[in-house]
Amino acid sequence: MLSTYRLLFLLNVSQTSYRITHLDLAHNLLGEQAGLILGPALADSEVLQTLDISWNHLRRKGAVAIATGLKTNQTLKILNFSYNGLGDEGTAALADALKVNSTLEELDISNNRISKAGATVFAKALPSNDNLRILKIGQNAIQSDGIVALLNAVKSMSNTFQCISFDGLTITLEIDKMLKEMKESHSHLSVPHAGVGGYKQPKPKLQPHEKLKKYAMENNVKLKDLFVSFDKEQRLLLTEEEFRNALKHISAPLLEIERQRMIKQFQKDAGEVINVDYIALLQLVEACDVPS
Repeated sequence: MLSTYRLLFLLNVSQTSYRITHLDLAHNLLGEQAGLILGPALADSEVLQTLDISWNHLRRKGAVAIATGLKTNQTLKILNFSYNGLGDEGTAALADALKVNSTLEELDISNNRISKAGATVFAKALPSNDNLRILKIGQNAIQSDGIVALLNAVKSMSNTFQCISFDGLTITLEIDKMLKEMKESHSHLSVPHAGVGGYKQPKPKLQPHEKLKKYAMENNVKLKDLFVSFDKEQRLLLTEEEFRNALKHISAPLLEIERQRMIKQFQKDAGEVINVDYIALLQLVEACDVPS
């Protein structure tokens, strides 16, 4: 594991060597103090193009220092800042750096304790940067509001922006619809995520008589003729048994509780027969204007 002193020595060497263009310091748990060293070194670097400082516990102070260095750096193209606990304040510092940095093309700030507030602040800075191509901001609790804010920012960016990754985050159906609409104007854009979830507004449930009407129309069944054929005494009334047999004859897709509700709905006061006279029947078929 790299100590702070060894880091300082390494950075001093890098400043005198034109060969170090790619530097991997990942998984060293360097801490915030290392960020105070890395920041000025990044500002002075004239050759470094790729820097991986993931998994180093740089936290807020480290992020602020590195962001300050990023403002004046003119060579760095790829920065992996993931798993460092930046929080919203550290993220805001990086957002400010993006407003003036003109070389960074890929930024990874995944898993950094960023909330939807931090994502919203970051989103406001994105359109100011014309060079960024890839942003990875997954595995942060940015919620749907944060995702929407970022996507709206991407909409206003140039077509050179290629990818915004929400790895590990589930998107809602509304956001999925938003992405499909964005594809029309941003066909090149890639948006990885953990899948589509969220609540879907259910369709209104049909009342039993509405359900029967719909089924009859779809299957060309004339309910008037059906009920008349089961009206043995021609009284324009059916017994419960006759009514059930009529529904069974056409294989009506009604649950038992729905059948019972219809029987109760159309039963006469006497409770022994079901009122399906032709006027009520036509209301059922044509208007479904039957009080529930």
